[in-house]
Amino acid sequence: MKKILKEIQKHLMSATSYMILFVVPGGVFYALSIMINGKAEMPAQGIAVELNQIGAAGLALFIPVLGGYIAYSIADKAGIGPGFIGAYLAREVGAGFLGGMLAGFLAGYTVKALKKIKLRKEYRTLETIFLYPLVGTLVSGGAILFLFGKPLAVFMNVRNIKSATWIVTWCDGRD
Repeated sequence: MKKILKEIQKHLMSATSYMILFVVPGGVFYALSIMINGKAEMPAQGIAVELNQIGAAGLALFIPVLGGYIAYSIADKAGIGPGFIGAYLAREVGAGFLGGMLAGFLAGYTVKALKKIKLRKEYRTLETIFLYPLVGTLVSGGAILFLFGKPLAVFMNVRNIKSATWIVTWCDGRD
């Protein structure tokens, strides 16, 4: 069990190092747009609107980047497409970063398993540009859309609404 957790941690840390490159500029530009606006609300005019768009773009990409690079860490280059697509779908259905992580792991381990299947020499080119991306995307995207996406979205919504109250009561032992 310790070995499995260490492997999961390795893949998460690898993906996080890429994700940070999107979150930091996204967050800074988003915050800067609010500061320039002078009010704690979305800017409606001026350069603050464009800075807000830049920030929003960085923050919108962090979930697909997280999933894509988790899959990359597991399965190398062949996992990137399925990981990004599955995590993008997780973001779109509201499954949040947990859905993105799940999609990345599903894509990565699916592609890693597919790499163990040896095709005849004349079909080897198809593995990396067709078979791995197609099946990896079907598994990660399908799992998000048909199995895990909606339950995770409900969980993420409930968590967002009640998390502060629940955490305080749980920590105090007043369940």
